[in-house]
Amino acid sequence: MVAGGAAASAGVLSLIQIGEPNAGGWAVGFTAIISGAALIAGLFTPGAAVIAITATVWFALAEVSGTGGTHIDRLSMVLLIADGVALALLGPGAHSIDAHLFGRREIILPNHLPDREHGR
Repeated sequence: MVAGGAAASAGVLSLIQIGEPNAGGWAVGFTAIISGAALIAGLFTPGAAVIAITATVWFALAEVSGTGGTHIDRLSMVLLIADGVALALLGPGAHSIDAHLFGRREIILPNHLPDREHGR
């Protein structure tokens, strides 16, 4: 929820702070809002996380180049990217829409390890 809220708020800030309306700025802002909302709801979590990472990298590049940015500090951007990577790799939580729609992942470990002395 924190990563989704941060992505959505970065999108809202970018839309508010656009000086000259351009298609790229609007597209990235709305993409960040939609991916943030999807992360909050737990809907299509790995894909939404990758999209949030892409939008955050775009914001960071705009901030560095001076073409406009969200005035979010760089540490917050780095943490949002790290959260997005973790969510993309780990997937949805137990109380997400993804878990309800697709089921939870279950890993079953064997009761014992093979015996190495007998060549198994």
